[in-house]
Amino acid sequence: MAHFAKINSDNIVETVVVVSNDVATTEQAGVDFLNTLYGTSDVWKQTSYNTYGNEHKLGGTPFRKNFAGMGYTYDSSKDAFIEPQPYPSWTMDETTCLWDAPIPYPEDGKLYVWDEQTYQEDNIRVFAFNQGSGVVNVPTLSLLRNNTYIFDVSDSSNDGYSLGFKFSHGKEYTTGVSESGTAGTSGATVTINVGENAPNRLKYYCKNNGNNTGNWIAVNTDSTSGESKTITVSVSSNPAGLGWLLLTG
Repeated sequence: MAHFAKINSDNIVETVVVVSNDVATTEQAGVDFLNTLYGTSDVWKQTSYNTYGNEHKLGGTPFRKNFAGMGYTYDSSKDAFIEPQPYPSWTMDETTCLWDAPIPYPEDGKLYVWDEQTYQEDNIRVFAFNQGSGVVNVPTLSLLRNNTYIFDVSDSSNDGYSLGFKFSHGKEYTTGVSESGTAGTSGATVTINVGENAPNRLKYYCKNNGNNTGNWIAVNTDSTSGESKTITVSVSSNPAGLGWLLLTG
């Protein structure tokens, strides 16, 4: 038997029907049969009952990524049927056209359910820095006195985030700090000239979103002086939080 999904003007699947293989010898033959049967000129797309996650359950050739269901979207650019996004934090795998949680499902043999509210409360977005050896989320920074550090905040993920510095006791630290441009736009930077009298301990944070976006800065002294270093800044989700809640009987 062949399966056909009826697609509305918003590319949403309204229904899925079955047509005999003797009738649907080709996809177009199946479409013509259905529109004649219903007296319409609807858009129909054939869908494979045995295709899931771009794999065919019986070892055949996968077709349109996933078997269509009511409410699914047909994406013509991917030639794929895609189920509705289950949670705002989940992202689509471009190969399978399935939605993936931001935290992998636990592999301890127990049953879990996704809790979006817990994830959103526990997984705030944080500053991530690339100092030349890869991106690291909320690292402890080490800065040297008598040197200049240019934080490149031009990445679009910085939009709405304002990198700032604090004393360890919480008051904003502004000595030697300057800003250029708007975070999230080309050329935007935050520069700090670490002076001879800078405190031993500072903190970086987001002036718009609070302390949890940042971490501590250790300020040290060595023979290096008068140098300038650029650090690339982005904002990302901290992947070490909660989301999967254990089902208890």
